[in-house]
Amino acid sequence: AAAEEPASARVAAAAPPEPAAAPPREAAARSFAGRVIDASSRPVSGVRVGVTRTPAVDPDAPELDPVATSDAGGRFVLEDRPGVENGRLWVDDERWATLLLGRPRADREALVIVAPRVELAGVVVDEAGLPLAGATVQVALPEDLRADFDAILDDMTTVRLAVESDEQGRFALPFVPGLEGSRVRVGLTGYESLDRELPPATDTALVLALTRPPLTGDLLEGVVVDALGSPVAGARVACGLDTRTSDEQGRFRFDLGSEEAYNVMARRWMDFVPSELLAVRPGYLPARYAPPVDDDGRPVWPDRVVLRLGTEALTIEGRVLDPDGRPVEGLSVWVGDPTFFGALGDPAAGERPSMTHLEHEIAGLAPGWQAETTDAEGRFVLAGLLDRAYSVEVMDPDTLLRVVVPDVRAGRGNVEVVLPADAVFPVLRGRIVDRRGEGLAGVHVFAMCDAFRTRFQGQVIGTHHGAAESVVTDEEGAFELRDVPRDLAYLRIDGPDTIPLEWGRGVEGGLETMLEREPDDLEIAVGRRCHFQVELVDAAEADEIAVLDAEGNELPISEFHGNGRRDGPRHRLSDGRSGALAVSDAAATVVLFRGGEEVRRAPVELRPGEKPVLRP
Repeated sequence: AAAEEPASARVAAAAPPEPAAAPPREAAARSFAGRVIDASSRPVSGVRVGVTRTPAVDPDAPELDPVATSDAGGRFVLEDRPGVENGRLWVDDERWATLLLGRPRADREALVIVAPRVELAGVVVDEAGLPLAGATVQVALPEDLRADFDAILDDMTTVRLAVESDEQGRFALPFVPGLEGSRVRVGLTGYESLDRELPPATDTALVLALTRPPLTGDLLEGVVVDALGSPVAGARVACGLDTRTSDEQGRFRFDLGSEEAYNVMARRWMDFVPSELLAVRPGYLPARYAPPVDDDGRPVWPDRVVLRLGTEALTIEGRVLDPDGRPVEGLSVWVGDPTFFGALGDPAAGERPSMTHLEHEIAGLAPGWQAETTDAEGRFVLAGLLDRAYSVEVMDPDTLLRVVVPDVRAGRGNVEVVLPADAVFPVLRGRIVDRRGEGLAGVHVFAMCDAFRTRFQGQVIGTHHGAAESVVTDEEGAFELRDVPRDLAYLRIDGPDTIPLEWGRGVEGGLETMLEREPDDLEIAVGRRCHFQVELVDAAEADEIAVLDAEGNELPISEFHGNGRRDGPRHRLSDGRSGALAVSDAAATVVLFRGGEEVRRAPVELRPGEKPVLRP
């Protein structure tokens, strides 16, 4: 997680005002215009609109001033206040619930999309009618929701509608959009997930019953013990991606035949068979068991496995110095190549897997990128390590200047990392232009790096980024950055009407290699964002599309969802239809594929600000 560069303080001597000088003119107060519409794009009047910082809409959602009410045309105007532009628009109304949360924009009209409000409440129980605590109850909106609107919805966020049942199995979702095609889904570890249609009207007496899945007979069972052989409760055990927690007697069980498993999901995109068991507990070295394999290389699991934890884990200690040998405080330090453990979460509840590593589990850290911070003496301690060598990485969170020290053996206590001299560009100036060379105003430019990568079976399955403070281009597209790393960083260029560009990412030698001009005379071209949807006349004709430029190069296809996006060179079609997609204005050809084989090509002409439906 990147720290923002602190704003520098400036002190200026103020000349006394001249006797007859007019008072300074105050800057005009900004306002944010918007419109409330329903799922059929009709205006909705008389709705109270507010601003929230969270996409989870509920009666206690934090609200910011100001608040406005939509008029007969669904329009409203919000006056500016600190934090409004970084919030999300939602409605507070007994009749309506928010479908998609708009973002206040000073340069264009924002949208808030609503549907008639439905209130859901009830209880989650097991087969015997006993209450189940900790079950996830969520409302899933239709997957093709965004495709039904003519408007461009790139910066709109889907409302999050999920709660957990309490100790009595009770739950309540008071602000649910009553939209046809929505689903109620319930999940809890150890139970089959429940998926049913959303009730057409308010229902506060729902009984959602979960059942235990039938065992396939393909069971892998065992026990976790400590170094002395005593059972260990609360240890995490991983079999491939799937994880379990040992019970009070240290026991665990995997149903290898279950279809509701992260391992099953992994097999959709890689050839993967779990071939190892790992067990871990904070503070101790892990246990590991790899079974023998048959003639086809498939693991042959025993009836019961005993996983014995090791003794105390190791550490790496050291300090960071500047080029003059002085200690540096406040730098981030981490191991760049930890040992993959497994995925935390409940696939039966539809939870996204949270990938974690052995070292993080041993040290009691959360999954993902976890860094220590150097103290006033420049010292650091990296805990929870195995008996092996690691890559130690150090980064200045303000500038992203990074140093990688390979092959540091765990157990060392005298590691010294010296920051290099002349490792940043003091000033980096340039212009952001479109493909025709015209300067683009209002584009964010900032240094970024791929600080931490999660790897599984040799593939990168997750990346955590560091980001420095951004600047915004002026009317000529000009920008100026300071203290930008020469290597191990790139420039992220992102505007509301452009295709995001990561300039220099993955280039050996970093930005210094990319510079063909002086660092104060850059010109970087980006594509203007053009939208489209695809609806095939014959839905069976193709299941995938690509978009090419005039030279025949595949362009990235992006699907924006508020703060995030999914992109790639190809996009899957569902029944011959796509959602709202975006590509560069360099697009010239749409290519249809079926089963990975090209079917045919069709010319395309796209313009920024439009969203045509293509029927090639």
